[in-house]
Amino acid sequence: MYKTQAADTTIEAEKIWFELIGKMPIETRIMQHHRASIQSQQIWWDLFKQQHNNLTNKQLKIEYIKLKLGEEYCSINKLIDRDFMIVSEIDLAVTLGEILDNLNIPYYLGGGLASSFWGERRQTEDADIAVILEPEKVQIGRVYSGSCVA
Repeated sequence: MYKTQAADTTIEAEKIWFELIGKMPIETRIMQHHRASIQSQQIWWDLFKQQHNNLTNKQLKIEYIKLKLGEEYCSINKLIDRDFMIVSEIDLAVTLGEILDNLNIPYYLGGGLASSFWGERRQTEDADIAVILEPEKVQIGRVYSGSCVA
């Protein structure tokens, strides 16, 4: 049995909403999602900086990375040393898509990002990317590991 995305929404209202979204050009849907993502991240970052105004810039980045990605990622100096740039999950998916295209690796996009384009808009940051790897095309590389101290 079909269940609506929100308890206070009828199935009929949701069908109409999806139909209206479907009539909107995909470029418009993507740009609306992109703008909303960047704006919400900027607001979040500004509030985070206000709450941690006693930290140095480097300490602030480390705390942000711990919160958003987890403590294990604070040891990647490349993340700590670069200037922060607010990007949306669309930017990251496009960058990854370009890399996979250049390597001739087929992939599929799903998750909250795809749902925002083709169905209900979500305020999630996930993009599920499934890749099809052929064993003869896979090269084993070295994983970089570093450490950082605030």
